[in-house]
Amino acid sequence: GRFDRLVYLGLAQSREDRIKILVAQTRKFTFEGNQSAHAVIDGVIDSIPASLSGADLSAVAKGALMRSMRRLCDEADAELARIRRQREDSCAEDIETVVNNWDEKKLVPRVRAEDFIDAAKDVTPSVGSKELEYYERLKEQFCA
Repeated sequence: GRFDRLVYLGLAQSREDRIKILVAQTRKFTFEGNQSAHAVIDGVIDSIPASLSGADLSAVAKGALMRSMRRLCDEADAELARIRRQREDSCAEDIETVVNNWDEKKLVPRVRAEDFIDAAKDVTPSVGSKELEYYERLKEQFCA
């Protein structure tokens, strides 16, 4: 097919729009302390660069989840090490045995506010100032 429409959305302009984007990206996340996604994100949104696109905010959300998963893996490793020290046998247990003894609630990664802040530091804005200027000129040209 042929494109006959040009749709320009631009970056989220308001703080609330950025919150809504991140809340949508995290709708299936579990947050530490059973906080709501909106409460956590509202608390950290000002620490996340406003120049991030929706795709960039998605990368921040994924990075935050990965950090919570890494924390859970580290917890399992620490528990395995503790068990092995107690039994004085380095081969007595394996990580699968440790995790199989956890209840389902403990197996769920819990995202913290600082996970978003740390993840945002690793995301480079995908739209630079020159691209933004270009898109704004297109918007002015075709919306006039």
